[in-house]
Amino acid sequence: MGKSLKDIFADLRTRKRVGVLPFIPAGYPDLNATRELLPALERAGASAIEVGIPFSDPIADGPVVQEAFTAALSRGLKLRDVLKTMREARSSVSIPLMSMVSYSIVFRYGPEKYFADAKAAGFDGLILPDLPPPEAEVICEKVRKAGLDTILMVAPTTTAARRKEIAQLSSGFIYYLSVSGITGERPKLPEDLAEQLRQLK
Repeated sequence: MGKSLKDIFADLRTRKRVGVLPFIPAGYPDLNATRELLPALERAGASAIEVGIPFSDPIADGPVVQEAFTAALSRGLKLRDVLKTMREARSSVSIPLMSMVSYSIVFRYGPEKYFADAKAAGFDGLILPDLPPPEAEVICEKVRKAGLDTILMVAPTTTAARRKEIAQLSSGFIYYLSVSGITGERPKLPEDLAEQLRQLK
C-alpha cells in the first residue's frame, strides 16, 4: 500500500521540507517511458507525480505539453492503454499518483467508470483543471466515493468567495496557478506569490 497525499504532506510539514510534484505526459515519448519514469522520479525525490492524460485541445497548456500530447495522440494512444500502463507500473511506485485529466475526457468515458478505473489503475487523486464549482460539487462527491482525492485549481484572479468554495471541494490539496495564462517557463515568480499562498492557506 502506497502513501496517501495526506501522509506525504504531513511528513513534509513535520520535517519542514518542500515537496516536489513533477508532471509527466502519459504516453510520451511512449508508454514504456511512462512506465519507467514513475519509479525513476520517486528515486529522484518526487513527493508525488502528476500524470497528464493527453487531450486533443489542451488550450491552457504551453507549447511543450501541447507538443507532447499531440505526439502521443498521433501514435494512437488510448485512455485504456494509459490505465493499463499505470496498473502495471503501480507496484514499483509507493508515492501518490494523480491523474490530471480534462473533464470532457471523463464525461466521454463515463464519470463513475473513469473514477473506478482510475482507482483500480493505482491513481490516488484526480486533478480536474476545467471543472469549477458549482458543477464540481456532484462530481467531487463521486470522486471521493471512489476512494480518490479531489484536486481543483485556484487562479490569481479567483475571488475570495470562490476560493472558499474550491477549498471545501478539494481533499488532496489545492492546485494554485501561480500565474495567469498558459503553463510554461517563466523568468521569475510573481511578487505576490507568498502573500497569495498565505491568504489561501
